[in-house]
Amino acid sequence: MAPKTELPFIIKVLRLYFSTLGKLTPNLTSKLLINLFSTPQTKKVRQRELVVLKGALQKRIEIEGYDIQVYEWGQSDKIAYLLHGWEGNGGSMGAFVSSLSQMGYKVITFDGPAHGKSSGKTANLLLFSKIFKGIVNAYGHADILVAHSFGTSVALYSAVEFNITPKAAVLLSGTNKIEDIFYEFANLMKLDKAQEERLFKTIKTKFQLDARHLVMNEYAKKSRIKDALLIHDKNDRIINFSNTEAIAKNWPAAKVLQVENTGHYKMLWAPEVIKATIDFFKRLEDSN
Repeated sequence: MAPKTELPFIIKVLRLYFSTLGKLTPNLTSKLLINLFSTPQTKKVRQRELVVLKGALQKRIEIEGYDIQVYEWGQSDKIAYLLHGWEGNGGSMGAFVSSLSQMGYKVITFDGPAHGKSSGKTANLLLFSKIFKGIVNAYGHADILVAHSFGTSVALYSAVEFNITPKAAVLLSGTNKIEDIFYEFANLMKLDKAQEERLFKTIKTKFQLDARHLVMNEYAKKSRIKDALLIHDKNDRIINFSNTEAIAKNWPAAKVLQVENTGHYKMLWAPEVIKATIDFFKRLEDSN
């Protein structure tokens, strides 16, 4: 049996607060919970990510009141966008840059709001998607797209709500139901049912979005993406492989590739994942 992981002290303190004083001020508690949930941890940019980013044309542009860091490689009318996941950065997607550039694409990625060098302290699906819309408006139509984890939700949501529809997309380790993330957070904080329900209601009021209706399979089927490759490690400990199966269900455009021993984050630099992605795009180009 694996040893139990000791909970961080701050989590223990928050659990105590929400189970005692937090119940006396339910509205304030819901706002605090949303703020906690929406605040990504600042993570150090890895050396291999820095190396790739160093070779990019770097710009800062203002979108939705945020100062967004953008990275660009190559010159072409064909554009490939890369969308990183929660607590990632533009460099997280760096392993795809060289091969896509060699295929003749201008490659563009960015640090999401409250991520990397971009401004902001909190982020969410709607805001991240609005930032992506602003990037596309500034740089041009998405021909192809590669997205990871939270970025896959941004890609599918944007495809339907903002008509950002690449001809082909590779979606890595995506979540199907956004509400599941909130349930995991509620479980981590040991919220009772009343607090959990109030959290969902506060989200709906604040963002005009019902988290329970954010099902990526539904967005995928409504999107006009013609070809999609969904790659997921069968033993992913962060987001279960069943999520990718659920996203692909009854979505004619989808093909699923199950991989092993790449994990959730390391897959972004796994040779078999990079090769499968590039081969997928090349086959589509050859068939057109």
